[in-house]
Amino acid sequence: MGSVLNFVFPDTPELKQGPITNYIQSNYPYTDHFELHDGSKNIIVIETVGDSEHNPHFLNVIEYLKEKQCKVLLCYIADPVNDIKLKRIKGLLDGVDYTILSSTPSSKEFNVIYFDYFLEESTWSMYGHFFNQNINDLGYVSEDVNVDEIDVFRPYKFLSFNRNISKPHRFNLLHLYLSELKNESLFSFLFFEGEVPPTYVESDYVDNWKTKIPLQLDTIGEYQGFKTSDTFKKELFLSTCINIVTETSFDENELFISEKILKPILMYQPFIILGPIGYLKKLKSYGFKTFSDFWDESYDDIENHIKRYKKVRELILSLNEMSIEEMNELYQKTKEICIFNRQLHQSMYINSIPKILERIENEW
Repeated sequence: MGSVLNFVFPDTPELKQGPITNYIQSNYPYTDHFELHDGSKNIIVIETVGDSEHNPHFLNVIEYLKEKQCKVLLCYIADPVNDIKLKRIKGLLDGVDYTILSSTPSSKEFNVIYFDYFLEESTWSMYGHFFNQNINDLGYVSEDVNVDEIDVFRPYKFLSFNRNISKPHRFNLLHLYLSELKNESLFSFLFFEGEVPPTYVESDYVDNWKTKIPLQLDTIGEYQGFKTSDTFKKELFLSTCINIVTETSFDENELFISEKILKPILMYQPFIILGPIGYLKKLKSYGFKTFSDFWDESYDDIENHIKRYKKVRELILSLNEMSIEEMNELYQKTKEICIFNRQLHQSMYINSIPKILERIENEW
């Protein structure tokens, strides 16, 4: 790209906190405080967080940009963003030359470049980021699992990490854990924000569930602000047979692959996904194998989120009927896929960011 391209960041911290900002500032020349370079192709980078279209800092920046001759790169990477939200943002950006980077696919009308950031990042920072040799936010060092360690007897059936349980699929999983799975599985449920989310199944537990959290595994004491991507407590993975991944998106069917799926892949575990329609299909497009030879994965094809949850619930309960010895035998049958997935990830290197930035420059 040379010196022709100049990345420009606003002076508002809330609009430049995120992975794309960090990547650009680590690899490309940039200026702060809206400093534009004459004769350069100035691209103002805004790393949006939360409900940016209601953020006064964001709205003020948009008004400023309408007066400038530059491109704007909006980054929605850390969380899914759907077409409804993009439509509102498009209205705010009338008169602004913009491109959106997103970890969620969307309609073509919104000028979005889609890529699976968290999956890509893990392929070029696996050991620096996922198995950090330093003490992590939770106070311990994450340890890798070696393939010759996986043939151990696992005393628990399921493992599932859940931090914020305000999302309905996690809220309902909490009830399933407490009512059916607790004595033979390891789940964490840490905190709750906002209103009680809707339930997918009839139950009388709603008035009682808040008294049950936090349920902790690796987060004794501090359990809200920690970074999840470098928290791998080895013994939890070696003592459980199947990982239940509760993805960021479920109800809205936003196809968003986060760092959550990487934990079972990297730690040699088979997985069941509480996520959007087509999630397993997307993983398979990268070459990963899933576990339809061993249990029913038809939940991945169900568009209605309530029916999809009930299908996954039915699957979990059917597997839970196995004895712990039978569950260990099942793990052994899935082991070769677990090894394949880990080796595939180790062999991958995907980094779309340089090509994306070059494309933006060439489309100037």
